[in-house]
Amino acid sequence: MLVASGQAHAQTVTSIPPLGADIAASPRLVGEGAVIAKVNAALARRDQRDLDAITCFGGKPDGPFRTVEVIADGPEFLSLIIRNSSYCAGAAHPWWSQEILTFDLETGSETDLLPYLPAAFGTDPQEELAVLFLNTVADLPGDCVQVYAWALRDGHLRFDLGVVKAESALMLWPSGLAYVDRPCLDTAYVSMARLQEAGFHAKLIRALLPSR
Repeated sequence: MLVASGQAHAQTVTSIPPLGADIAASPRLVGEGAVIAKVNAALARRDQRDLDAITCFGGKPDGPFRTVEVIADGPEFLSLIIRNSSYCAGAAHPWWSQEILTFDLETGSETDLLPYLPAAFGTDPQEELAVLFLNTVADLPGDCVQVYAWALRDGHLRFDLGVVKAESALMLWPSGLAYVDRPCLDTAYVSMARLQEAGFHAKLIRALLPSR
């Protein structure tokens, strides 16, 4: 299933046929040029990688599933949320993943958006991102706050960042929590005003403006 965000998109992406039953393909950029070709080739490689994993590398998967949601479609970034799930024989439990995939549409390169964080966040910004996350998410149970603190202390906690145009916000999605701690997973949407106040890069701020 290819999911569109709630806001009307600029005409920069198009859907393509699914990779299989309940297995969505990533969209492709429309047009010509080196940047578009580079992004589309990377999307095709990602589709194949995920398809291999979801189908247990030619095995007999149970309930393979993939959705792709477009959360920003330019002009600065193409940002997608990719969700995969499946069960492969012999595994302890079904697996599920969510990943934010972002491309800089100036270069065509994949980016984790870390270059657009405030300089004060330093070269390993996970602690600052954790503070921003915990200050943004409302009503997170106290035991979950402790879970995040332990994961950060042990070096497991990381944050995926995504540009969400419909919310005019930066999405922070935590990864690295143990399977048993999945009930503590949540998503933070940091507003443009807070990002500007914290000193985030102007290009990232521009990317949150309505489609133009």
